Amino acid sequence: MPEPGPLVAVQSVDDSPRFHVDIETDDVEAETRRLLALGASEVAQWQECRTLRVPGGHLMCVLPPSDGNGGHT
Repeated sequence: MPEPGPLVAVQSVDDSPRFHVDIETDDVEAETRRLLALGASEVAQWQECRTLRVPGGHLMCVLPPSDGNGGHT
């Protein structure tokens, strides 16, 4: 099993700016509330993933940890 640490992946997004950050967390709801309190706004929800727009305009996703096989734990 790989050591825990930062993971960088690249994907195409149809938004400006053309990148976003994914935050994996054991508590999606708590992290979403924390980011909303810091000024983000929720723009979408799909299954356990929350998509937020931060005050600077960037999109970010809050989701449960990956299981390493393309799914979530």
